[in-house]
Amino acid sequence: MELKNKIAVVTGGSRGIGRAAATELGRRGARIAICARDAQTLQQTASDLEKEGIEVYQAPCDVRKREAVDEFIGQVNERLGAVDILVNNAGVGGPTPISEDSDKRWKLLLAVNLDGPYYFSKAALRTMPDG
Repeated sequence: MELKNKIAVVTGGSRGIGRAAATELGRRGARIAICARDAQTLQQTASDLEKEGIEVYQAPCDVRKREAVDEFIGQVNERLGAVDILVNNAGVGGPTPISEDSDKRWKLLLAVNLDGPYYFSKAALRTMPDG
């Protein structure tokens, strides 16, 4: 599938599945925007993608924060154009024992895995050509 001049946003795009998705989309011609919390890994991934000739915008973004998501999507629009493709990849997992005294882990799981995709979908949809 040819994706020339399409704008693809990949959350959690600095490593693992997100990095692989960003790489494949870029190889197919998409212009890529990646975000993650780890700025150093994010920069390295962007550098690797650029070495392959893939146009990439990268910026740290905490998907749990609506304002950060809105700012990131705004920057993507300014630098690359309207979002055509959104890959909501950022996520956290692992055991969350119900017997724990703290709800901190549970709230993190909900914020990253549910709020993040909601915020990104809502922000990207506002800018998509058919949105």
